[in-house]
Amino acid sequence: MGALDAFNAIWGQTRATFGEGVPVDGSGYDKSPQFRDLQSQTQSAAPGSHWTGSASDAYADANDARARKFGRMAELDQKMGVEITRSADAVLAGRRQLDAVRQWVNDAAAGLPKTAAGDAQLFSVVSKGSSEISEIIRRTHNEMASIAGRVDILKAGWDELGGDPKDKGPGDKDGIDKLTGEKDDDARRRAEKDVHDALAGDQKAAKRVGDVLDTIKPGQPLSPEQGSYLSQMQAQQNGMSIKDLKAAEQRLGDQKGIIANSWQLMSNDKVQFPKTPLHPGDLDNPNDMTKGGFNNLPQSVQAAIKSPGAEYIDQMHDISGIVKDGNSSLQAGTSLDREMLNKADRIMDTPIWEHDPASVKGEGERDPWIDPAVSSIFESAGRDHTAVSDLVTSNKGNDFIHDITTHAWRDNGAAAGSLFSWTNEEANGPNADIAAKTAHAYANYVGVHGGELLNLPGHHSLGEMDPKLVQSMAHGLLPYQSDMVGENKHGFEPLDQLGSNLALRS
Repeated sequence: MGALDAFNAIWGQTRATFGEGVPVDGSGYDKSPQFRDLQSQTQSAAPGSHWTGSASDAYADANDARARKFGRMAELDQKMGVEITRSADAVLAGRRQLDAVRQWVNDAAAGLPKTAAGDAQLFSVVSKGSSEISEIIRRTHNEMASIAGRVDILKAGWDELGGDPKDKGPGDKDGIDKLTGEKDDDARRRAEKDVHDALAGDQKAAKRVGDVLDTIKPGQPLSPEQGSYLSQMQAQQNGMSIKDLKAAEQRLGDQKGIIANSWQLMSNDKVQFPKTPLHPGDLDNPNDMTKGGFNNLPQSVQAAIKSPGAEYIDQMHDISGIVKDGNSSLQAGTSLDREMLNKADRIMDTPIWEHDPASVKGEGERDPWIDPAVSSIFESAGRDHTAVSDLVTSNKGNDFIHDITTHAWRDNGAAAGSLFSWTNEEANGPNADIAAKTAHAYANYVGVHGGELLNLPGHHSLGEMDPKLVQSMAHGLLPYQSDMVGENKHGFEPLDQLGSNLALRS
């Protein structure tokens, strides 16, 4: 059996595990409208103003309990339908991805020569295809495991509802919620509902969420309302896939920034907020506080950003798009932005990046897949000037700048240039110190490596290969021209080797 036959056999076995036919979605399982109707009918049966006294109060309490129970049933049923649909979507996505891998491998194999060199190339193609099959299996398994976990939680919620709604449990008269064991808190419950509705596409609810998030100032204590809304955004996004997060964002129109803004806030170590248990309908616990950090982000987002090398490229493009839709003023050294830039750095250290023909040979089409994903990271996380400065001035900075200045960018370096141009506008602002340090770092690199950058593959200069990158660097260094020769107006150390390398501009 040849390498291609072995691949197709493995593919067939894997594809069989994804079944045949159209997977059943959750549309037939969601009976929430009927439960809502029952809740409404029960609420309308409240005692009238003509009936007062202890009997009326007892009836009202029992009636309210029954109405709340029907409302909870509606909520659980709706969420169960969503999880069943997610399961069906995961199966369909796995099938599509497997079909695409088989098509790619077989098309690539068909174009190879029947020689020893062709056989070696075929082995490489088959290896890459086999690795992708393994990755599809892993992604689908993780998605199904997450769905199963959420379904178990929903089942537990149904178990909690056992018994007649009119049978009052301990604490009912004291306003204790039977499902959470906590005192009713209208404000916290409103936050839970608004976030739930917003993530489902309710733009009015999303505006209420956004209005609260917009009042949060990192470094300042959060009010109970601010804490509840941020906590719910953290908890309710926790188990969502990147596909679901992107779909949720796209449903929100002008309010779509709430997702990115919540990510920035929940990953900022200057923000403290209460935890919400990861069970549907749970409220935040003001007595259990957590500090902002990367571990608060949705699990799927964490997995993509922390992945090695060039894995999760498409997902990183989606994450970057979401981040770019957020408020850039919240991007001030957050863990989200730092780790996204680290991901870009890892991508640029992979063999597939370092052997890009357009960059290494100075010929051929510029990379249409990985390059735009890295550029999208620069356009989104790169707006965090604190995170950029810390990376560029770190012990990884020279390698990072090298990777940027030796690549033939599809956009001629426009996105990469945004990592440097800001040092001009920030030269005399509140970030003047980090701007000067950043400018010094990349100016020093140009000074030391100018000869190389003037003679890149294909006998091109950096200015010819990536004119927008060089223009951005030159713009960023304008306020520091006098400093470079020793006047030091901005705390910028003189550069000994800059020479004529600022002429790298096209």
